[in-house]
Amino acid sequence: MRIDVHNHLLPEPYVDLLLEWDTPVGLESKGDRLYMIHQRSGTVSVAEGNQIPVNEGFTDVDARFEWMNQYDVERTLVSVSTPNPIDEAFTPEQSTELIRTINDGFADLQSQHPDRIAGLGMLPLREPEEAVTEVDRIVDDLNLHGIALPTSVNGRKLSRSELVPVFDRIDDTRLTAFVHPHGNVLSDELGADESFFNPLIVFPTETTFQIARLIYDGFFDDHDFDVVLSHMGGALLQLVGRLEQGRDEIDDPASRPDRPIREYLRGSTTTAYPSTVPRSLPTLTPSESTNSCSEPTSRSTRRTPKSSSPMSRRPLSPRLTWNGSCTRMLPNSSTYDLDMMFLFPKFLRSAF
Repeated sequence: MRIDVHNHLLPEPYVDLLLEWDTPVGLESKGDRLYMIHQRSGTVSVAEGNQIPVNEGFTDVDARFEWMNQYDVERTLVSVSTPNPIDEAFTPEQSTELIRTINDGFADLQSQHPDRIAGLGMLPLREPEEAVTEVDRIVDDLNLHGIALPTSVNGRKLSRSELVPVFDRIDDTRLTAFVHPHGNVLSDELGADESFFNPLIVFPTETTFQIARLIYDGFFDDHDFDVVLSHMGGALLQLVGRLEQGRDEIDDPASRPDRPIREYLRGSTTTAYPSTVPRSLPTLTPSESTNSCSEPTSRSTRRTPKSSSPMSRRPLSPRLTWNGSCTRMLPNSSTYDLDMMFLFPKFLRSAF
């Protein structure tokens, strides 16, 4: 079975609310086309006048299922990336309303198509008390089996003290978190014809920077919920030696993190574009790698996943507790034929 664990979809109630509001981040309707309005997130189309056209698969579930059928993708986990509902273009109250609308929309889609789609809920992290409440609602009322977390809250670390109760509650519920960036100040340096650097460079840079900060803050020592890092975890694997050296040079042996950097990264789970897979293989041992699902892009024309790839149709390692989390995320699933994800058994041990 091929499962797509990194894909974005805008539920209809979220689309309706953004079209209703006049905000610097959101959606704009021009004729029969929708366009995303963003800050620091997404790739514009030069051919479309430096706008982000929203193709059918972002909003039309039937169109999404047609694509899945075409490429033999049986099930998908969907999340929201752009327009970013935690952006400071919204008030904290607006952000919370948007996120609850997303979660309600995904729960509705999941109930209508339980064998094909599962939604990743979001948390209103700009209002921490509301975020704790939303964790409970996601688990108890909406039956969503995972959450999508940003790498930071508008540049502010997830390890901030006011967010500790939120992540403690995630620990209690054992939700799996899919971590996805939304750009950073580097995006402000990009020209109108350079927005493609957002997903290519800025996103993995943001992931590298913010996850390294969390490791050094002891975030992954204080919390043990499972995490999936998008975009191959940025450059963390390539920089592990430098990060380790930095930890060794800290004079205070009692300072965080509590373990060698390599231990955190050896257990991580990441998603990747197909072209990054072969170059990453030398960093892994055979027992630490396995396959994942295809990750469609937002383009109208996508590359067919190559079933002849050396990473395709490899059996899952028995060391990995993959099936437990997959069952939580997609309860009716039992077997997995995955194409582009790596599992490192200790830090994150399981994914979708």
